[in-house]
Amino acid sequence: MDDEHQFLKQKDVISTVVKGHTFTIHARYNLSKSKVLGAGAFGIVVTAFDSSRKKEVAVKRIRPYADVPSDAMLTLREIRLMKYLGAHPNVSR
Repeated sequence: MDDEHQFLKQKDVISTVVKGHTFTIHARYNLSKSKVLGAGAFGIVVTAFDSSRKKEVAVKRIRPYADVPSDAMLTLREIRLMKYLGAHPNVSR
């Protein structure tokens, strides 16, 4: 398994519920003191503590839209836009 996909190892992944939304994320992110920063049609953004970077970060959970093609396209467009904008110190990939 290459470095890019190491985060998918089961032991490194945790599931945490914040305000009724389940976040399945890398274990380096601690959501125990999480606050909701925003919510909308596509999901919710919460705070998390990144133990690797030793700082608070924002984590966005996008709801799955596999059954609605137009919503799936909007989600994909957002992901592509973030990729297009490139690296930013406030965006963790």
